Amino acid sequence: MTKHTTCDLHILQLIDSLEAGGAEKMAVSYANALCDHVNLSALISTRMQGPLFKELRREVEYCHLDRKSLTDFKAIYTLYKFCKLHQINIIHAHSTSYFLAILIKIIKPSIKIIWHNHNGMIYTLSKYKIVALKIASKFFSGTIAVNKMLMKFSREVLNSRNCINLPNFPVNSFDTNQISLKGKDGYRIICIANLRVEKDHQLLLDVALKIKKKYSNWSIHLVGKDFNDNYSDNLKKFINLNDLAETVFLYGTCSNVPAILQQSEIAVLVSKVEGLPVALLEYGIAKLPVVVTAVGEMDTIVINNENGLVIQSNNYNALYVALETYILNELFRNKMGENLKASICNNYSQESIISRYLNWIEQ
Repeated sequence: MTKHTTCDLHILQLIDSLEAGGAEKMAVSYANALCDHVNLSALISTRMQGPLFKELRREVEYCHLDRKSLTDFKAIYTLYKFCKLHQINIIHAHSTSYFLAILIKIIKPSIKIIWHNHNGMIYTLSKYKIVALKIASKFFSGTIAVNKMLMKFSREVLNSRNCINLPNFPVNSFDTNQISLKGKDGYRIICIANLRVEKDHQLLLDVALKIKKKYSNWSIHLVGKDFNDNYSDNLKKFINLNDLAETVFLYGTCSNVPAILQQSEIAVLVSKVEGLPVALLEYGIAKLPVVVTAVGEMDTIVINNENGLVIQSNNYNALYVALETYILNELFRNKMGENLKASICNNYSQESIISRYLNWIEQ
């Protein structure tokens, strides 16, 4: 590939951590993809490092700030020095990292800030946080929304005139760490989602009780960060109280997602709210048949009975019927998985998204 040389682009991806979350994966993916198109691609993690560090290409200029507070002057100065040294002219701030970007713009006004909104729960923010975000948005040169709902938020709430809807794209993993899933080969249901209440793992556990009784060979595997809070404690208590320890397995954060998906037969996301989950795109690339809820952009990617099964959120019966449909019909599973992969490859390729991104930046 040739570099994108129409203008002198030195782009920094700014993200709070490199834990294996959706926003974090996209920050790494943009940094990696832009190496082939711009003069310099960089990434800075502000608060925490994490397993996604291993996914960064060598060409990406990287720094970790180890920020302790919003007014951590050492971290702010380190970020300023990095921007000056690498002649950064665009800070692409993901999710809540925009505050530091604004501080740097105040010091160096020539820097432009792009804010990337991944937050499917944006409308549930407190009035105080909405007001703070509206004030912050005055410093943004543009905003990126991962779905149409967030695009509407940018236009109507932030009054952003320079906004674009760019869906997430599948992530190419370079991680070679291997993990062996428990349970019986050929009978695994996977759910990749951090243990947060909006992901509604409890619904999946409720259905697991019936699956255990009727289809005892099948098992459910939950992959995602455990915050060791009341939500995850309640999930673990439910598993123990209902004797599901040999049916439902929790793994915490796992970085080598493709290796995990290769060991799975069915994939689910039963969220109450969503943006555009990277996990769904990864399911598609792995040719897994999916069950998803009709929230966020998921039901625009998955068309019911064409390339997957779509149910309403918090619907126990619908989830059970969908999983049973896949369990009983391997040919249907294979067809849905093949069709979903074709949809993802045709409509959510890295090449098309990055091209739109660069054209938008130049304009």
